[in-house]
Amino acid sequence: MTTVHEKQRNKTADAENKINVLAAERFRDIVTDYAGSIGTGVTPISIESMGKTDPVFVLEMLNSIFKDKALNALTPEKKKLFRRQYSKAIFLNTLREHGGVLSSAEVAKEIGKSKVTVKTRKDNNKLLALNLDGEFFYPVFQFVKEKEKENSNSSVLKGMDELIPLLQNFSDRMKYSFFMKKRNTTLDGLNPKGREFTVAQLLKEKPNEIVMNELKRLARLEGTQDPA
Repeated sequence: MTTVHEKQRNKTADAENKINVLAAERFRDIVTDYAGSIGTGVTPISIESMGKTDPVFVLEMLNSIFKDKALNALTPEKKKLFRRQYSKAIFLNTLREHGGVLSSAEVAKEIGKSKVTVKTRKDNNKLLALNLDGEFFYPVFQFVKEKEKENSNSSVLKGMDELIPLLQNFSDRMKYSFFMKKRNTTLDGLNPKGREFTVAQLLKEKPNEIVMNELKRLARLEGTQDPA
């Protein structure tokens, strides 16, 4: 004969089994939903995660999913801020790949002048400067090495002081992009025709007057719809 206590234990066991079944079904539904967002590319996943152990892999998947959901839940203002910060991070990485930047003090030492002189040259469009969090930094590409001094104006790449004033209405990043982005625009005097170049690269090659005039034309057309 089944005792009262045994009946109670059986009821408890049945209830626990039902909860386990419901929990398993709920977990399966959640996993299916999350797997769907990953499979369709809605939630981006890094390829490095595939090499992790199962527990770590699952944790990284959940972290990516929660991060994606959090970003999608942001207000328009926060989304705008996030995009701005992301854009800044990308730009800083680009600067690093292009050789980095120098502080005002480092530039002063590089060109053998005072920090006041550096600021004056910046203000007079003789140096390309980037405002990063309220402090000015100077891309290294515009400074020449000792053995290349003949291609410089006071240690600064020749031609910079002619092109920067033509870009004074643009943001720091747009100015930087003008000098560093790759192009294959056909320029008079540049051979072979259609070769890929950056403006900074051509300045380092000591362009003749014809090519220099073409670079000035590019600067005047920068930001317009004219393909130059």
